[in-house]
Amino acid sequence: MYFWLQVQFFQMINNKLTWPVVIISIILLIAVVFAIQIFGVRNRIDTSVTAYKFEVLDSPVSGMLKSNNNFLNILMLRMKNPGIENNGVFKFELLDNQGNQVRQISFGGMNIGDPGDLRFQFESIPDSAGKEYRIILTPDDSEPTVFVEVSKEEEISYTSYFRTVNKSLAAKSFANLLKGKIVTNLGFFSFWILLLFGILVYDLRKKS
Repeated sequence: MYFWLQVQFFQMINNKLTWPVVIISIILLIAVVFAIQIFGVRNRIDTSVTAYKFEVLDSPVSGMLKSNNNFLNILMLRMKNPGIENNGVFKFELLDNQGNQVRQISFGGMNIGDPGDLRFQFESIPDSAGKEYRIILTPDDSEPTVFVEVSKEEEISYTSYFRTVNKSLAAKSFANLLKGKIVTNLGFFSFWILLLFGILVYDLRKKS
């Protein structure tokens, strides 16, 4: 694959596409991606509780959530419906610390994998930062048994997400993501940097 890319780049050079055009094109591409990341609305991880085991969901199971950001809008839970045989109706609730229902979603057993992640997306809560909520899952009386992942404290494990609208926060998040990608794929990025440098040297020698 790398060899093919090298061939393509040197063919472009031979067709009078010089290195400044290549570099400008790459810079423009990076700028477009950066703009999409910053000005586009995205869902980003807010907080999570580590899973420990699957617990039988034969009575209401709950868990505490403290949101770190405003615009909380998604909760991901991991559940298990063996053989996808339970087609009952279940209820997801989000309560504030006064016990008032903030959000509610009803869902069927057929939405639960064996196992699988279940995504509960609701209208974002604009002032969720710093607030505590209680997550409650309530089963019906249907059979067979369904399970939900819980923590060591036997509370619902989850990953929560918030909707970004703050541009500086989005920029910081994107920078951290980009840094992580570079570290993870160091060989790939090193190849491209060396390739561009090689194109520059080749083109300058060709003109001299």
